[in-house]
Amino acid sequence: PFGDGYYDHALLWSGTSSSVMDLHPSGFTHSYGYGISGNQQVGYGVTGDEVHALLWSGTAGSVLDLGSLLSSDYSDSYAQDIDENGNVIGYAIYIPTGQRHAMLWTVVPEPGAVTLLVIGGVAFLSRKRC
Repeated sequence: PFGDGYYDHALLWSGTSSSVMDLHPSGFTHSYGYGISGNQQVGYGVTGDEVHALLWSGTAGSVLDLGSLLSSDYSDSYAQDIDENGNVIGYAIYIPTGQRHAMLWTVVPEPGAVTLLVIGGVAFLSRKRC
């Protein structure tokens, strides 16, 4: 925590101060919101010494840890914006070189489930290997 003992929390408002929704997910010490489109929000959260890109659908419980979907070649990840089609843009640190690689996470709705495609540099990653 900072010197005052407070942690950062991603927050969402819908017009008034009394409408505030705390998006801070369980297990994270800090969370930050960076982009919003429709009913979805993106940003990142800090847990221990790791940073993970995050996607929310209006509540803390709806969080999807995008960073956990990357291969082990990547460390810290950051989601910076989302468009109306659910495309999330951001970056992750490529461990072998320490360089930032651009990332595109695409949420594809399926009946009864959500599939997430991750495209970064020349890599194509998803929950299911293709």
